[in-house]
Amino acid sequence: MSASKLPFWPALLCLSAAACSDGEITASRPAPIEQIPGGGTRGEPLEKELGLVALDARTDAPIVSAQIWLGEGTSAKAVGTTDENGELRVSEVELKDTRAGGSSVAITAVKSGFVTTAYVGIDRDTATIALRPEDESVEKTAIRVHVQGFEPLPRPAAGEYWLGTAAVSRGTDFLDDDLSSARTEPPAPTCRWVNNITSCVLTVSASAGKHTLFALVAKGRDAGTPSDPSDDTLEVTGINAQALDVTLDRPDDLVGLKAVGPALTALAVVPSAAPAGMDKVIGVPGINRSGDVMVFPALPAAVSDWAVPVNDQEFAGEVLWGVATASSTDGTQRARVVQRGVMAPPSPEPAPIDVSTPTFLEAPSVSMDGTALAVAPPSGASIHRLKLRRGGALVMDIVLLGGATRFTPPSSLSDPGPADAEISSLESSQTSEDLSVRQAYLELKRASSSEKRLDIP
Repeated sequence: MSASKLPFWPALLCLSAAACSDGEITASRPAPIEQIPGGGTRGEPLEKELGLVALDARTDAPIVSAQIWLGEGTSAKAVGTTDENGELRVSEVELKDTRAGGSSVAITAVKSGFVTTAYVGIDRDTATIALRPEDESVEKTAIRVHVQGFEPLPRPAAGEYWLGTAAVSRGTDFLDDDLSSARTEPPAPTCRWVNNITSCVLTVSASAGKHTLFALVAKGRDAGTPSDPSDDTLEVTGINAQALDVTLDRPDDLVGLKAVGPALTALAVVPSAAPAGMDKVIGVPGINRSGDVMVFPALPAAVSDWAVPVNDQEFAGEVLWGVATASSTDGTQRARVVQRGVMAPPSPEPAPIDVSTPTFLEAPSVSMDGTALAVAPPSGASIHRLKLRRGGALVMDIVLLGGATRFTPPSSLSDPGPADAEISSLESSQTSEDLSVRQAYLELKRASSSEKRLDIP
């Protein structure tokens, strides 16, 4: 064998053994850090190294070159940037000084184009921070819907009328809406048939993707003040629905919503009494449709009876919800609660199905305690989210895990001055050994929020 061919054999052996000259490098390469979609904590108690991942909260894509800060206030320090996988390992030496005998740490992630995000109370050796893009606006398209069967309804008697309203299904994590966006949601469009036969054509808006467009038909009874429907009573008698793959460039075609049924059954949603300071309480049904929820819109009058589909045909195997909201008169406090998992019957029941909701959480509050943001949480809440805005723009998103209720933003990342603070608290059965913030919202039954103007020192 010639000398020129000798190097070939060691190379071949290296390929078959996946080792040789690269063996030490391969052996020393750390295993990937487990990513928790939507953010969260996992693993053993935090003692030595912290495996950290930064993800896009919207897409779960790794965020490269996010600067990571460890600690709070003037003692916070930058400990590195995330790699091409969005990962960074925080060493035991870096953790030791920051923890100062405590069992948890605060981590803040900074990346251009994303909201500066802090997770407080990390007490596990694996953590994922989910950063929201600075521009979270979702483009929507207008869709005209025709509530079929509205025109042939029987002529209403004196003092009565027919009401139609339309809406679009929402994701199962709809409780993750922030207070300001929930408060500014437009009321559902309506049409009324009082004296003359009326065609019910309404316009709704939807983002791209699969949605259920649906409409409610209700019989109204006027209390004697035609210009004020708030003292009327309504009885929901029909539901129209259609699943639709929405594209933003869809043609301006009229979507005909066919009536569901005729098998409908009655449902009762009785929300609990309003928490202190909240006097506007609304309870509506919801129908879980395989990844989205038909949350019924609040109607402009008191509803005596709701109607929902039975467990059959396109609604086979689907689950009924009760959804209740409460708010203060000025809109600065809000609470939501959900009753889930009530299976619809296979045929109409003689008595209304009860999906009455549990008690609301009291509203949390936030204040400045020196340089620290201090949260006064309601009893039963285990995760808090504090959003700081200036000029309407979200400048910091702070997630407080477990029992954490205080946080001093790193001084180098916090500009002094007034800020609009929105604090939200939620109840979660998850523990820090395996906590997914996203899953906490998907399984959420109770949440409450409040707004306040703070002066950041």
